[in-house]
Amino acid sequence: MKKLPPILLTVFFVASILPAHALILKTGYFLYIPVQVNSLSAIVYAVESNAIVTVALMTPSEFSQFNNTGLLQGIVVQNGSTVVNGVLANPGTYYIVIYSPTQYANISYYYNTTPITPENSSTYVEEFVTIPSYGTYSLLIHLSTLGSPSTLALFGISNQTVYYTVFNNESQVFFNSSPITLTWNYTSEKCFYTIDLPTGVYFLNITNPNDNPVYLAFAYRVVPKYVNPYLYIEITHRNAYPMGIASYGVSGTQTYVINTTSVLGYFNITSLLAYNGSQNLVPAYSASLQLNSVLVINNNDNSTWILWPQDVLYFLTNESIVLYHDNVFNMTNPTATLTNQSIKGDGYVAPSPQGGNYYGNYNSSPCFTYSLPFSGYLVMNESVIKGKGVLITFSVIVLENGSSTVLSSQTFDKVLVVDPNVSSAYFQVNGMEYTPAGPTGLYGSYYDTELVFGGGGNGEITTFENLSATLGLFYLQNNEYVEFPSYYTFGGDTAEATDNVYVTFTPQGYAKLSVGQPDLTYVVINSPLTLHIGTTTSSVITTQSSTTTTTTNVTPTQSTSTSTTSSSTITSSIVTSSTTTQTTTPQTPSSQQTSYLIPIGGLLVAGVLLVYYILRRKK
Repeated sequence: MKKLPPILLTVFFVASILPAHALILKTGYFLYIPVQVNSLSAIVYAVESNAIVTVALMTPSEFSQFNNTGLLQGIVVQNGSTVVNGVLANPGTYYIVIYSPTQYANISYYYNTTPITPENSSTYVEEFVTIPSYGTYSLLIHLSTLGSPSTLALFGISNQTVYYTVFNNESQVFFNSSPITLTWNYTSEKCFYTIDLPTGVYFLNITNPNDNPVYLAFAYRVVPKYVNPYLYIEITHRNAYPMGIASYGVSGTQTYVINTTSVLGYFNITSLLAYNGSQNLVPAYSASLQLNSVLVINNNDNSTWILWPQDVLYFLTNESIVLYHDNVFNMTNPTATLTNQSIKGDGYVAPSPQGGNYYGNYNSSPCFTYSLPFSGYLVMNESVIKGKGVLITFSVIVLENGSSTVLSSQTFDKVLVVDPNVSSAYFQVNGMEYTPAGPTGLYGSYYDTELVFGGGGNGEITTFENLSATLGLFYLQNNEYVEFPSYYTFGGDTAEATDNVYVTFTPQGYAKLSVGQPDLTYVVINSPLTLHIGTTTSSVITTQSSTTTTTTNVTPTQSTSTSTTSSSTITSSIVTSSTTTQTTTPQTPSSQQTSYLIPIGGLLVAGVLLVYYILRRKK
């Protein structure tokens, strides 16, 4: 075994800090590049050659053994004309060794080190774990795989080789890797694997075949073919639902994405009486009509916040009293919360029964008496204030209150989400993904917008003794409110529900509600209507004017997200044909491309790709 002269080694080592390197390696010679790691980092490297070469990453003891005896061992040892790999490395010195045993080799190589902070993320499943010798780390993959066929994007980097195995609840293996330290896919030239999964329940095993513990950084993301609005119902086996009109960004299996600055719900109630005396969560005769949507906030540092605002009519149906409530929840991840410093309005931040804190205006809720028929609009607007954050306004516009047809409009709360780093924001309906579930959740919520009836608050399920109402749901597009491309008869993100409301759709896309057996169905709007509203109403909506609110002492209630975990038995598939009636032909699928980006460890993924593509450009 021949070593390179020291002068050449010095040249090559200095060159290793440059963008890329090329040289001729004689038969029987090897090149070694010392790599100094000062903190937990990913060492990623790539080698291209016209001949088969051996590429190894070694510890100092392994390199000394190789240098003295010729015995070639390392953390990773590979043979090939193209080698891309990476290792998760603790502080210390390491050696990249390139050896040409049989012939002259024209080689190009590149490497870098990317420091990693071991912080487990809850936006997507990203974790740092230690697997004991000959041990296996197992986890249940997010149950969004139960809703539709999906693609699993899997990334991992470790300090020793591990096996990755993906299998279903019937022990059928869908993916099994060789022993690797980096999930580099030579076919797709990406630093993660993509695994197509039929509808079902899946598990991920990561196995350590070594006699020493393995330290591992890994991430995965499930990309569904489409969002399934029936998923949560199937998982929890619930028999009560928030009923009304909702858009999920999907028509059966066809998807769409809508971003807007304003959502509007129309209501016309001609009969209303609810009662549930078997609970102490809220007053027995209470009920709510909720306009709920998902607010996406993008920041200049490429981070994203996901909030869930609600514009609520809270009814005491036996007293003909209505209160204007609003709530804001943080859905960025299952452990995200809010503080009185991060969100400011006429209300305050309080503990949520599901954990964390949420915002509500319960100390300043306007309170009125109503008469039937009672009709009007619920409106939520958002606007970006550069350098400050995102302003959400909550409004109610009453068109008819009994015999009175005098227009009454009120923007009853203006809420600032404090975020000086904001770049853009919008309400989003998205049929292509669920909200983040993180490593602690079984599934995410929906990017939906919904106008639904349910219990008064705190997840209460009510029964309507009388209900007759018409609902419509719209979003702002080119300064006009238009219908969504499709509607479902039930909502998915709120916990308040009812067990006896029947919904049908008019030819114009409005929902007609009455007492009866819930029918979970959807309709496709082939010719969306534009909502024409009066000049006065339009001015109230667009200028976001406000009036003085009335303080009330009614006990605070709240709506809660349904993204909590469930211990119910999981089935391997969802059958929607028995509960779904498609009334028209689905629309054309969205042309938006699916993204498989998995953020982990700062710039780690970018660093791996950079290594490879710099090398490819060198050719």
